[in-house]
This record gives sequence, structure tokens and C-alpha cells, in this order.
Amino acid sequence: NQLQFHNNYERCIKDIGIIECYQHVLLPVLNRIGVMWINDKISAPQEHFLSELIKTKLYKEIEQYGYKKLPKENWLLFLPKNELHDIGILFAYLILKMNGYNVIYLGQNLPQSLLLDLKDKHKIDNILFSIVANSSKLNATEITNFLENHFPESKIHAIINTNLSSEEAFQKTNTITSIDEFINLITK
Repeated sequence: NQLQFHNNYERCIKDIGIIECYQHVLLPVLNRIGVMWINDKISAPQEHFLSELIKTKLYKEIEQYGYKKLPKENWLLFLPKNELHDIGILFAYLILKMNGYNVIYLGQNLPQSLLLDLKDKHKIDNILFSIVANSSKLNATEITNFLENHFPESKIHAIINTNLSSEEAFQKTNTITSIDEFINLITK
């Protein structure tokens, strides 16, 4: 029920704000939906329907902050090849904009070669990517090595599942496993 989702979302934002709504309502709902999908309690279209509704709301929130050049650092956000879970990185995009940062968002399933096009055209202070799917962890070492080699002046950050935090690929990368960690990182 799209109208019911919209009304509940708007009430949640009004009552507790976007960060608290995302952290305490939307994330738990997404986790539960994921478990229901794995256990065949809901269909893939139902899961996609909810995800797309949430993404639409996040894009609307991001749009409110506009696209003018801001005085703070530049952040490059993307999802590596074969990674399609973009709600977390979209929320990071929103938090960065709320805190006055410049953001270049390249979306999901991004081939590394496209990152090289930006290297000489924009100063990239920070790079944030997300690996949530267990299948994507196979590319973790490849992507972190690529970023370290081609963007040596940039700080590299990765949003990851907590079960991936011990992976060797993330030992030299600032890993982020919660919203609070990310907010603390950008507001210190």
C-alpha cells in the first residue's frame, strides 16, 4: 500500500526526524523484509517495491539540499561492481549533504574504469563505497587496492556488514558499520 507507506513515512519524519526514522524504523524494516524474502515469506517484487519507495524518499530528501558548491570537502560515493544495495549509500549521501559536504554520487554496480575518469577532473578528498552483499566481498581486496593505488591522496571509507569487518581487504580502510559511526566521522 503505497499511500499507507507515504503517510507512515511522513509521520515518522515529522515525529522523530530523518536520521532517527532511518535508523530506528526503516533499517529494522529492511532487515526484516530481507529475512522474510530469504524465507520465502514475501516475493522479490514485494521487497523491490518497498526498497524503491524508500529510495524515492531519500532522493527527495537529498534534492532539498541542492547542488551548489559547498565549502567543505568533496566525497565520491559509489557501489562497486556487482553491488546493488544502494539504500545505505544514499542515506550517507543525504547525511553528507545535510552537513555541508560536496558529493559526487555515481550509483551502483560501477566498473572501476569509470572512477579513473574523475581522478584528474575533481579533487576527491574522501571516497565512500559500500559492500553489503556477501557475494561482493570477493571484490573487496580488488577495489580497496585499486582505490589505494589510483587515489593515494583520498581517505577511503567503506560501509560494510559487521560480518565482513575482519576481512583482510578492510584492514587499511576506514570501515563503517553503523549510522552513528558515519555521523561521528563527518562531524568531528
